[in-house]
Amino acid sequence: MPMHEVTHVSINQALQGTIAILLGDANLGNCQATREGLMIITTCLSRYQEEGKDLFPKVILTTNLQQLQAQLPQCEVLRIGHGPIAATTYRECLKRCAPLAVGNWYVYVERNAKAVVYGLVRSGASPFSPTPEQKMAEMPTDAPAIVIKQIADGVVEAAIPGGSCVCVTFTGHKVTEDDRRPKLHKLYKHITENCECEIQLQLVKVLDRIFETVVQHRHGTLAIVTDPVVVSKTRGLKDGIWLPEPLDLAKRVETEVVFADSESSAAIYAAEDIVVGMLMSDGITVFNTKGCVVGFNVFAKPSNQTERNVVAKTGGARRRAFELLRLWLECPVLACFMLSQDGSTQYEERR
Repeated sequence: MPMHEVTHVSINQALQGTIAILLGDANLGNCQATREGLMIITTCLSRYQEEGKDLFPKVILTTNLQQLQAQLPQCEVLRIGHGPIAATTYRECLKRCAPLAVGNWYVYVERNAKAVVYGLVRSGASPFSPTPEQKMAEMPTDAPAIVIKQIADGVVEAAIPGGSCVCVTFTGHKVTEDDRRPKLHKLYKHITENCECEIQLQLVKVLDRIFETVVQHRHGTLAIVTDPVVVSKTRGLKDGIWLPEPLDLAKRVETEVVFADSESSAAIYAAEDIVVGMLMSDGITVFNTKGCVVGFNVFAKPSNQTERNVVAKTGGARRRAFELLRLWLECPVLACFMLSQDGSTQYEERR
């Protein structure tokens, strides 16, 4: 039989080169164990599971945890373990820490001269505490740190101090925070439009956590913003669950701003859990411009032939609903946002 030439292609080679550059930019050195460790973290986080359950840990890789702690208000650290400076230690770190890294907790991996130390770190207990990656964007570019997290299914982002980042995709989808974040912030601007300035700033942090949780769980969603005066189910927004009393996120934020106690903080976190559940339900979640949720599991239905024609030309239930919502911008819809399961987004607002 004739012998055929075989060409071997390694995806890891391209990733190794990117990681070597990233470690240099993050002032973390370029030893082989660290390169291999960051490779393991990046690859695992693209679709991380333990016992068949999807997990979404965020990982901070640093050589100076103390410097990072100084940047984080009310920083709390829980050391879990340590090991030799070897790739196996990074894998062991994820195995032990990933199931614990929920809510505001991040996995930290500190490589010092003698060992790799790992555990959990969080930045304050307040709902308004800045996240480590938010603080890192303000840190000097020579600070030795990287934050690695999944931003969509099969897509991992690695960010370094100063705001630069690398996006690694293990799928055909090109999803980045730079693509999604501006759309979300336009949505937040509408939701907080009729709130006081101080409340707006803090409510945006709450909304960001809510939508980030939905993104992490790879669940598509539709959200719209309506005028507070438009409380009746107008046009095709008739079927769904309309709350007798709006879920007032702005009021809970205001209470936390005034009292800043454990009860007011718990009220915000409890509301976040409810809104995440609403956004992960079928249909549309309806916000108003006073920072309230007024309905969820709402379905958009065409009410005339023009609308039926638009829907007929569009594939997928969520996409059809979004196209219909675009026709209703101005009244009753002021803005509409769509998140697909693959992490891609669409956004439209009134002109």
